[in-house]
Amino acid sequence: MKMIKKILVCLMVIALVLPVSGCANIRSIIERMRSRDTDDDTARGYYIYYIDESMTHLVPTAYQFTATSEEGILAECIEVLQTQPEKQSLTAPLTSELGLKNYEYDTESKILSMYFDSNYNSFDPGQEILVRAAIVKTTTQFKGIIDYVRFEIDGSWLMDSDGSIMLMKSSDFVESVRNDEGELLTANITLYYASPTGQGLKALRIKQKYNPSSALENVVLDALIRGPVIEEYRAVLSKNTQIRELETVDGVCSIDFNKAFLESVNGQDIILNVYSVVNSLTSLPDIDYVRITVNGEELEDLEDGTRLSGNLEFNAGLVGK
Repeated sequence: MKMIKKILVCLMVIALVLPVSGCANIRSIIERMRSRDTDDDTARGYYIYYIDESMTHLVPTAYQFTATSEEGILAECIEVLQTQPEKQSLTAPLTSELGLKNYEYDTESKILSMYFDSNYNSFDPGQEILVRAAIVKTTTQFKGIIDYVRFEIDGSWLMDSDGSIMLMKSSDFVESVRNDEGELLTANITLYYASPTGQGLKALRIKQKYNPSSALENVVLDALIRGPVIEEYRAVLSKNTQIRELETVDGVCSIDFNKAFLESVNGQDIILNVYSVVNSLTSLPDIDYVRITVNGEELEDLEDGTRLSGNLEFNAGLVGK
């Protein structure tokens, strides 16, 4: 009853100060008043973020949620993000090719954890960041429900460059992947450092900012030379390692290192130096093979008979030892 009286009083005041032609304005004021007086935050309507046909922009599309509980809102978000919109020029970000296995929501931390299989890594960096941005911006727009989103990909969390699990929120993303010269781009890269035993390699997925004038191959190699920032990973390349030449043609990345590339770090086998580079670079979407030379010469076969000359491909046998 108090609310009805409040609305009637406001209408009388508005009627005194507005001409008859302002009826449309009166209706909009009433609707805003009603929306402010409801505790159901989703009643105002929100957005689903789709990807445009050029694969360079997000397109926010108004959507009226029917769910009101935390679990219901999350389930509705996931369902709509998986559904192709009526407008054919738009693409749903959470396609079956992305490989979503499961998701969990923690009510205390307000963190949404999403679990993907290895198919997630098949997306090129530009498309991947749009997909991730669409998911995060859609699911974190409800105040006090989901504050952060984190991704686990094929058993490993997506990590920040400082070695912490990446907790993503809406403001972390813009709605375009077009960058002017001089602005930084962001890419997800997979780095293979030495495992804690020093007998094999272990994958570390991080989000890395880089200059658009730099090749992504350079970004990966620079990160390997700098070494890991997490204790459970061990450095595999000497910090004296230098890249003399680098070129990628038709899926083959050719690198010429200085002699420091062959230095053993912590007594580890040199084969780890080689496949740290090969596995990391072939995890990029446009690289299938890596050819390594040192001071312009092809590497000799190692003492254990491992062939290192020619085109080298991903070595799964060294991962996880």
